[in-house]
Amino acid sequence: MLDEDLYGRPGRPQVLYVEDEPTNLFLMQALFKLRPHLELVAASDGAQAAQLGASLRPALILMDLRLPDCWGSDLLASLRARFRWRHVPAVAVTAEAEFDASRNGFIETWHKPLDLRFVLGRLDNVLPDARGAWQRRPAAAGGAEMRA
Repeated sequence: MLDEDLYGRPGRPQVLYVEDEPTNLFLMQALFKLRPHLELVAASDGAQAAQLGASLRPALILMDLRLPDCWGSDLLASLRARFRWRHVPAVAVTAEAEFDASRNGFIETWHKPLDLRFVLGRLDNVLPDARGAWQRRPAAAGGAEMRA
């Protein structure tokens, strides 16, 4: 039987990252290796995000704004309506200097190039219960506690 995460779902809390630039995705994947209690799910454009959406229950959405097939804030509104993700916090991850996150459905903006310590700190702050819940989960063998 699978343990349930703090959101009542099997496994780790999911973070959807919509990003078309492979280098930025690689960087985020490296950061998430430092947060093994979170599962990073990546989409390279709006169409792929919409396709993945039916099977996701994200605890957080990270969204590039300039995607090859749409604008990130429009995609966020569409995903929220289609999959009932209105309650899911979203962060704009962008190089756009003048973007107003709060007027476009985002809780904040992480500017590129990313400050790695800042991103790790914000993940811990935005999903504060995730780390503790994952640490308290029993290990698969021997009943030892997992430490992230």
